Amino acid sequence: RILVKAFQCDLVRSASIMYDNSVGQQNFGYNAFDPSATQYHHDASHYGTDVARIQSQHAINKIHTSLFSHLLSELKSVPGLLEDTLVLY
Repeated sequence: RILVKAFQCDLVRSASIMYDNSVGQQNFGYNAFDPSATQYHHDASHYGTDVARIQSQHAINKIHTSLFSHLLSELKSVPGLLEDTLVLY
């Protein structure tokens, strides 16, 4: 919401969001969103044939895309904002 408000007030013209620390071993509480996200993101991304890591990576991807969808919905809730914004994922 802060990002959307900043765009709406024309306080910023560009922004980036990082949902996760790419190589850190931090626990971002993904399993609170999806209990099958049992691995750290970096570990899960090197899944090979490990079924638990594949499931975790899939769950984390779903969480990230749902957060992105929420951002798009927030942008769309402000008339004209989504239409005037370039968004990359």
